[in-house]
Amino acid sequence: MKKTIETALEMLVKNSGEGWFCILEEPKTEKFVQFAYDEDEGIFFDLPRPALTKKEFESASEVLSGYDITLSESQVPEQSPEHNPDCDCGCDDDECDCDDGCCCSHGEPFETFNKHLGNDTQLAGEIAYAVMREVYKLKENTKLNVTIMR
Repeated sequence: MKKTIETALEMLVKNSGEGWFCILEEPKTEKFVQFAYDEDEGIFFDLPRPALTKKEFESASEVLSGYDITLSESQVPEQSPEHNPDCDCGCDDDECDCDDGCCCSHGEPFETFNKHLGNDTQLAGEIAYAVMREVYKLKENTKLNVTIMR
């Protein structure tokens, strides 16, 4: 897993321009970490709170505080889907009245762990590995799906 993470991040920073992102995902559970990248700003770590269970959130708060990463508020992009069909909140339309923290946020602000990391692929790799091992409790030999897109 560690080598997959390192290789993915090295590939990410070899891209030119802006608007790149990388998602590292365990395919069975769909647990993930994501990074954005552009030449001027470098690497941006992002782990949305709605993607975490309560136990994972508590663990992430502890683990990520060691990297000086805290929770901040983010906005769902307008082009994102109105409703996540995998959400188990029970709503099925655009008029969702879900409680705060629902995974289908409907364009409302949500909390996320994030931090600009410059071009430090080593630090980005350490953070991703810590989330996979200590937050998601995945084994070292777990295979990850890697998506790098613009």
